[in-house]
Amino acid sequence: MSALPRGLPALLVVLTLSAGCTCGTSPVVTGACRGIAGAQPGMTTACTVDAGCGDHYACQEVAGLAGLQCCLFVDRGCATEADCCPGETCPTNRQRCLDKANSCTQDTDCGALKDRFCEVYTDAYGTSRRCRFKACGLNKECPSGQSCFQGECLAGLPCGGHCEPGKACVPTIDRCQDYSAPTGREGAKCPMTCAPGFIATFDDARNLWDACALPRVACVCAELPPLRSHDLGRFSAIAAEPGRAVYVSAYDGQHGDLVVAAYGLDGQPASRTWVDGVPDGGPTWGPSGPRGGVEEPGQDVGRASDIVASDGRLYVSYYDVTHGDLKVAMRDETGAWSSHVVDGAASDVGRYTSIAVDSAGRPAVAYFQSSAQDSAAIDGCPSPRPQGRPGLVTALKLARAKTPTPSAGRDWVVQSLSCLALTPHPCEGCTGTCATVGSGPACLHAATGCSACASNQVCVDVSGTPTCSARAAPSKLNEVPLGVGVFASLAFRGDEALVAAMRREVTDAGRAKGELVGFTVTASGASSAAVLDAVGDTGFFPDVKVDPATGKVAVSYHDATSRAFKLYLAPGFRAGVAAEVIDTGKDPSGVESFVGTDSAIVFMPDGGMVAVYQDATHGDLKLARRSSTWVVGAPLSSAGAVGFFADAVLTDGMLYISHAQLRARAVGANLQLETSLLLEKLEP
Repeated sequence: MSALPRGLPALLVVLTLSAGCTCGTSPVVTGACRGIAGAQPGMTTACTVDAGCGDHYACQEVAGLAGLQCCLFVDRGCATEADCCPGETCPTNRQRCLDKANSCTQDTDCGALKDRFCEVYTDAYGTSRRCRFKACGLNKECPSGQSCFQGECLAGLPCGGHCEPGKACVPTIDRCQDYSAPTGREGAKCPMTCAPGFIATFDDARNLWDACALPRVACVCAELPPLRSHDLGRFSAIAAEPGRAVYVSAYDGQHGDLVVAAYGLDGQPASRTWVDGVPDGGPTWGPSGPRGGVEEPGQDVGRASDIVASDGRLYVSYYDVTHGDLKVAMRDETGAWSSHVVDGAASDVGRYTSIAVDSAGRPAVAYFQSSAQDSAAIDGCPSPRPQGRPGLVTALKLARAKTPTPSAGRDWVVQSLSCLALTPHPCEGCTGTCATVGSGPACLHAATGCSACASNQVCVDVSGTPTCSARAAPSKLNEVPLGVGVFASLAFRGDEALVAAMRREVTDAGRAKGELVGFTVTASGASSAAVLDAVGDTGFFPDVKVDPATGKVAVSYHDATSRAFKLYLAPGFRAGVAAEVIDTGKDPSGVESFVGTDSAIVFMPDGGMVAVYQDATHGDLKLARRSSTWVVGAPLSSAGAVGFFADAVLTDGMLYISHAQLRARAVGANLQLETSLLLEKLEP
């Protein structure tokens, strides 16, 4: 083999070094940037242009290593804050993106709503403590009182529920950020407007501040969180459609609405429908949520509700406080709701209601008339008719629908079962001073010359003598009103209506006293009455039920004098039947409680009975069973103050119990009452 020319090896070396090179550029050296401070993680190869670097990095020469360029961490430059991450600003004098955060040292620094916590936050610039929302669960679950919005749990509206066109809400800092023209990221800019109930925000609320992945940032219209009521559960009642669902009617006291909640037979919530009370208007909360997102209160309706299910329909009776009317809402077989006024044109009616369906599927309502206009006629009162001003006449009334599908007041026949005229308060219409003297309240003239009256006293002229007397003011809203028809309760035995109620009036001794009365009403409207219990102050919270096997009538009620929970049980309403005591209210040590305040009776298929009721003293939900005698069990629930408006229904072999829980809720430095609707499910 012949020898190579002397200059050839040198030429081969030059060719080897220059292979793949481009004149005028630096060579790309693999691994040259490994270990370089500030270098982009995972990018160990030397760079030549910025395009090869990731977000927040630029191709720059490494200090102290001439000729070596790596992708190094740099500040984000900006022309506007739309060039920055969510949660950042762009000061015009710096043209650099800067984080905007709520600093903190502990959770209490993060607002009165208590939906944010103080987090230790670390990024390329160091460590700080910042207020943040907690992330939603995998199924968007959040703590009670909070809603999942864009992956985070919020207790209120993000950014007050509105941002100007071209801006996007950053919930964490409660700020609308200008994102109308992000440089080089046309797809990230905000829409100019969003539909009512929606707000412009960022698609990932957790992708914010300087550590965000800027290329992934995008602006979207997101539905606002649903409106919440902190007073939902009072005036509740329960009904069931066998094989389908359980329904509970209730009052939304925060907004003044009638609400019907649906539950599956597993006892889990299925839906809530705001049936009446929501005004027309645009949503300021999520439109798919309660009230369609409309926060503005409407007319005050939904108190004293009762509910019954029949032939695929739901009927709810309730009190319209705004107009003093009795109303009925109906859900038809298609699921559509409608409502109408049954009675109230010349009187205040419906403060207590009870609804049931007769054997022909026609609904009827028993209810209380608390007062009437002085121009109202009292011809409908049974004899002997009350004397005096019609405006002071109370009544127990019964309205019966002519058809299973009533749609207006003309579809009902209304009758008064009993009337009672109240005695005017001594100070009614008083233009002087209402004060208490030896004989009770009186309207007196103010006087001077008294010496050092107490803070609760007023100086009045008593028979010409200036006298310090206790100030008295007639109350227009008694906790338990006087009259007949208080706590009205209705059940049917075929087409025969059975109504129980309290008759409450002031005795000669000046004290209010109640008695339990029962009325039997035939299909033609003929009625008969009986006093079921008149011993002491009794007849509170009656619940009437008919034994489907024997036709016997049961009425559970509270006796305030003995504090006991009692039961009337007989073939029909008649005087002289001795009451059974379900619960004496006494514990083994002899301590007494008020029991049976809000109750429900349920007949069991085996002939036994179950009573569900509240222990008002302890705020417990209780249950008692009867075969031959009553046996009171341990409280079903005692978590806070529960058992309010207790009601029960038996369906598909299970007992379902609705009731309300009351508790205090901290709002800033103040406490507010919060009511929740609860459902219990148990084997009978």
